[in-house]
Amino acid sequence: MTVEIQYSYQVIQNNQSDEVQVISSTEHDAKLLMNKIKNCLTHSPTLYLTHKNQQLIIEQAQIYFAEVFQNNLVIHTKEDNYEITKTLKSFHKMLSPQNFVQISKSTIINLNYLTRLEVAFSGNYYAYLKGQHQVTVSRRFVTLLKSAIERKVD
Repeated sequence: MTVEIQYSYQVIQNNQSDEVQVISSTEHDAKLLMNKIKNCLTHSPTLYLTHKNQQLIIEQAQIYFAEVFQNNLVIHTKEDNYEITKTLKSFHKMLSPQNFVQISKSTIINLNYLTRLEVAFSGNYYAYLKGQHQVTVSRRFVTLLKSAIERKVD
């Protein structure tokens, strides 16, 4: 794969403008690279959240998973668990779609910490994450999870 990236900056009528041009040997490779660049520009690796009247700065890479528990969102990280008042849907929009996937109505996981999947009952799965965490993958989300894993591997 041969890829050439050109970057230019210009001022247009007092508005700043950036442009990135990707030149690749195949259209598929160019689209993959452009999607990765777009993701980097739209999803900050650092999250700013409120927890118990304090402002938290959490790196996305530190998050194992997030789940809704008793009408609050609990974010499980390497260091601690943080309870915030945010919906799962709005929190999911803040996260990198390459790394995070919803696995049930109430849970999002970081694919970087997924170690294995195990068949459970009624079409559900168990997802095991580093740090000895086990979460249930709803059968409605199994296909979505498997697709996300395949995209991550590519």
